[in-house]
Amino acid sequence: MGSTRIKGAALSLSFGGTDYWADVTKVTLENDQQDGGVVTYQDAAGVGGRQFLIRGSAIQSLQTTSFWRYVWENSGATVAYRYAPAGNAVAAADQPHFVGSVKIGAKPFVGGEAGASNEFVFDFEWLVDGLPTLDDGTDGTATISTITPTGQSAGEQVVIGGTRFTGTTDVKFGTTSATSIIVVSDT
Repeated sequence: MGSTRIKGAALSLSFGGTDYWADVTKVTLENDQQDGGVVTYQDAAGVGGRQFLIRGSAIQSLQTTSFWRYVWENSGATVAYRYAPAGNAVAAADQPHFVGSVKIGAKPFVGGEAGASNEFVFDFEWLVDGLPTLDDGTDGTATISTITPTGQSAGEQVVIGGTRFTGTTDVKFGTTSATSIIVVSDT
């Protein structure tokens, strides 16, 4: 029996705790040669000089909840990402997630070719901060997938969705701890 293959029918891709899979038409997490004008001896020896990138394409939509709008409003920010190539909500040994931080690039363009019969799309290529973490669901670290509502001020209530919350004793927003925590369930 062969390995289970990743197919382009299911995907979960979130940035800043919101899933944008419905707007994304293509995405890859790539290990690429790091940009640099000078090659050091370390680079030439094959050590270092690599950079992970998230590359993709997405539809253009000006709706306030669209991925295009999120990119426009968060250009230059470093945000958390979660990439689940199998589309599964909970990371598992055979269907892991890739998590980390990514710096959102330049504001996306808007528009396209006159008379085009399909939707306009935009391309993106963002630098991953450090190395992605492969989350296979076994390390016990909590994974945040949503925070609602967004834009709350200090002291206002939020609901955090994700996995592995049982036993959580502290939640930080930046360096500030939440004043109280109620764990409703592990997910």
